[in-house]
Amino acid sequence: MMNLAEKLRDFVGYEPYEDDTYDTYETYDARPAKPSRHARRREVYAEPAAAPAPSMQISLMKLESADDARYAIQQLAQGGAVLFSLAGTPRALSRRLLDFVCGGLYAYDGWVEHVAIDTYLLLPQGIEVLYG
Repeated sequence: MMNLAEKLRDFVGYEPYEDDTYDTYETYDARPAKPSRHARRREVYAEPAAAPAPSMQISLMKLESADDARYAIQQLAQGGAVLFSLAGTPRALSRRLLDFVCGGLYAYDGWVEHVAIDTYLLLPQGIEVLYG
């Protein structure tokens, strides 16, 4: 009698590949060689290479309509960050605008940071906020 996994495997047509079995195993030393004291000293006192500063644009805006939200998403699509405020916007409209912007943010793999009351920071993929 076949069990459920065997029936499913036969139904799907699974056949193991030839690479599923290994005949030889590679041996290696799990611990790397310990560097000399002088090499460690050079690593500690080595001058770090200066990384080029990325050019990034941050747009500041107040969202009051769907056109403003669309513009915020366009800025995000171009790789810029957007800091926007919903202060003074009616509560129902501010929720709709925030949902709309978060949907566009999801489409571009960005993320949102809640900065203050009714103030949000939209960041594109690959940009992070450092607190300190």
